[in-house]
Amino acid sequence: MTGSNVLRERLDALSAKLKEVTASKHAKNRWHDGHTATNAELSKRYHDIKSRVDEDVEHEDALGNHVSDLEYSLREWLEDLNYSTD
Repeated sequence: MTGSNVLRERLDALSAKLKEVTASKHAKNRWHDGHTATNAELSKRYHDIKSRVDEDVEHEDALGNHVSDLEYSLREWLEDLNYSTD
């Protein structure tokens, strides 16, 4: 498989995850109770998200795929969206 095909598959996977998370978040927003997160909750959320993204990046590195800073940030953003719908 060529590098461009691998990159295209990774981008398609990120796109599919974005669509899934967006739909889930949209549905969840209908039932929002107005809860404001505490500093401890935000810190836990950050560490959970960072841990998930780091695991994904380690997996990509093990496959020989480099994850740029931009892709890492995108993965964090998507994971943040996903985290809020868990």
